Amino acid sequence: MKIFLEECCTIEKLAARIYRQFAERTHYPENIRQIFLEIAEDEMERARIIDKLIQAPGYGLVTTPGLPDQKVDEKLQLAKALLFNAEHSELSACDALQLALESEARLVEVHANQALIPGSPTLTAFFSALFQCERAHVDTLRACLETCQPEGSLQT
Repeated sequence: MKIFLEECCTIEKLAARIYRQFAERTHYPENIRQIFLEIAEDEMERARIIDKLIQAPGYGLVTTPGLPDQKVDEKLQLAKALLFNAEHSELSACDALQLALESEARLVEVHANQALIPGSPTLTAFFSALFQCERAHVDTLRACLETCQPEGSLQT
């Protein structure tokens, strides 16, 4: 369980780095940069919560049958690839929004599955909350992307 939670924490931290990379791009419209900054802060807050769970007595020993370790590992590899892309590509604001939307949509699936796995009520509640937060990110990114023009500016 500890390794599983550590991988989840790593994914959250990588996601925060990706969104901070996008928020720092001064050629993106300010409102898009602000969205990326807010999502990055959400990701870091969840990483801090997971860190606390890892440090909690007994959580390193908890075993929960059926945890989708392969899916979590896939998401970890995806997050690493997205970070590389964010650091080494000059994406338009619209492309960055699309990339973020696709990433968050994949995480929604993982967290939904984690919330359904029997085991610790604390972990179930945490992953249910995580699922809701990721869904909110998807909704925010989708709404922003719908108003995005090809050159990366928002329609007014």
